[in-house]
Amino acid sequence: MSFKAHIFGFEAEMTSMISEALFFAGADTVKFPDIASFTKTFKLDPPTMIILPLAAARQIDLHVILGSNERFDRVAVLVAVDDPYEPGLRSMLESCALDYFLTSQPYHLKRLALAVMSHNPWSEAPTTSGRLLLLESNLERRIGVARAMRIAQFDVSFADTIEDLETRLSADGSHSIVIANQALASSEAFRRCCKDHVERRLPWIVYTDQEILANTREGMPDELVPVGRDPNPDSLLFHVQDILKKPLKDLRRSKRVPMFTPVRFQVDTLRDIVWAFTRDLSLNGIFIRTVAPLPPETMITVSFMVPTGEGTVKVGARVAWRKEYGQAADPMKPSGMGIQFTRVSGPDGAAIEAGYGALSRLLEPSTCG
Repeated sequence: MSFKAHIFGFEAEMTSMISEALFFAGADTVKFPDIASFTKTFKLDPPTMIILPLAAARQIDLHVILGSNERFDRVAVLVAVDDPYEPGLRSMLESCALDYFLTSQPYHLKRLALAVMSHNPWSEAPTTSGRLLLLESNLERRIGVARAMRIAQFDVSFADTIEDLETRLSADGSHSIVIANQALASSEAFRRCCKDHVERRLPWIVYTDQEILANTREGMPDELVPVGRDPNPDSLLFHVQDILKKPLKDLRRSKRVPMFTPVRFQVDTLRDIVWAFTRDLSLNGIFIRTVAPLPPETMITVSFMVPTGEGTVKVGARVAWRKEYGQAADPMKPSGMGIQFTRVSGPDGAAIEAGYGALSRLLEPSTCG
């Protein structure tokens, strides 16, 4: 289905590249040589989408024009910037723009335009239902469980001993869940792992020959409770999917605090770097505002500036959840994705903690007067 897009404020070469990107997104583009023709046509026949540079949007007070008539409420605005740290980008995103793209990467506009038209541009992005670590020494049972999980699109890795499992968890924080034979993972070993990884609240399933246990009790991630019997592969798969659909409560130990800054991310299996904007931070993750959120469980690398640090931090992360553009649920929340940190170096972790602390103190009520 085609849609109308107005382009204004770019030089001829950039206008041509933007028109090409929008053409492949299904847009009928209209270009304007000056402010007068743009504003007149816009008011008479509002388009589905407007694409213009940040400077032009500020020059014509676009947020005022859009707010002047309810007919303009559904017009999607995408702005272009030379530098994601340009002054005014944050206020433009808060007042009227849905998202932004770099003028050096106009091809990203296709992804954003498709998302606005309710198409998921990341539908073909490499992703799985999650990364699963299996502790099982019996080869026949290991093969059976792994096969069931892989058919369900899980990425399965193996551990032979509890020591091996602990090493793997310490080296790679991107696993979504652990499945372990209780003969190898004693209660003491399980609690020790939970203590070492308390920040993550990692879901566990531990099974015997007759029983399946999991740490699903709210507020008690280091306690296993019975959730089922007959630990055959299909039964284990059912409980894995059930637990991951209803993640453990209090996944984030820290509350989110407002933080507005450009953020760049890269899907681990792709090369292209994408810019977006974050609006809040916790010790364990951030919210990335974008009209084209990635699928849940996609593994990404994220870079952003924290208030007290110099330069940027770079962390490994997973997409925990997403809200697509136009989704009816929670209309007050912008489209985007919740990101959970999984691989954080010591210096970057310290910088995130310091920045989080500084932002938290700003929210504390004043004791003066």
